[in-house]
Amino acid sequence: MSSFILRGFLIGSSVGIFAVLLGFMKTAEGIVFGATMGVLAGFTSARLYAKRMEKKRREQQ
Repeated sequence: MSSFILRGFLIGSSVGIFAVLLGFMKTAEGIVFGATMGVLAGFTSARLYAKRMEKKRREQQ
């Protein structure tokens, strides 16, 4: 689960930095907003992956 959250954080931070470079946001806002959204996306991905694995396990039994 933590790998999804870490991946989301890194991708979100990168998106925030690109938003800053393109002039959509100020530096602190872009990085904080991107990192927060990335962590939430990573958490959601982890939950969906866990549900998918649980469903596969049920189908195999």
